[in-house]
Amino acid sequence: MATATHGLSPAVTLSKIDRTDWTRETWRAAYAMARRMIRQRPGRGTGDALTWYFDHGFRRFGFNALPIVRAAGWAVFNQVHVTKAATGTPAELARQGMLTRCVRLERAPRGGWSWAWTHDPLAAANLNRSYRVHLARQRRAVALAMALRREAVL
Repeated sequence: MATATHGLSPAVTLSKIDRTDWTRETWRAAYAMARRMIRQRPGRGTGDALTWYFDHGFRRFGFNALPIVRAAGWAVFNQVHVTKAATGTPAELARQGMLTRCVRLERAPRGGWSWAWTHDPLAAANLNRSYRVHLARQRRAVALAMALRREAVL
């Protein structure tokens, strides 16, 4: 009687642990996914799109990559919602250094002007002025409250 030989591998195979750091590749994939998903849609806002991206990013990349997915989502969300802009001709904006610091540069419809959208609070002069007025009013209110407390104690 002939014996049959089997071609089965051992039940326990020891493979090498993958020590490659995949952070950069995960970031690039998550950021690309966020750029495609987080945008204004008819009937839906970007806040809904951000939540939608977080859910699908978690499903795609898993729990361990959640900090990277969140960082990529908020980075894209912040680029979409830029609130401060410096205005001027491209030469003026370049002299101020805004062309290198801006998130997005948009041409105005007329006049050769451009808007350099940025997160930098120093970019918008009128915004800074109104913020200084707000802080002054707030400080006056605090000083008045402290003066009333001092009078009440005496």
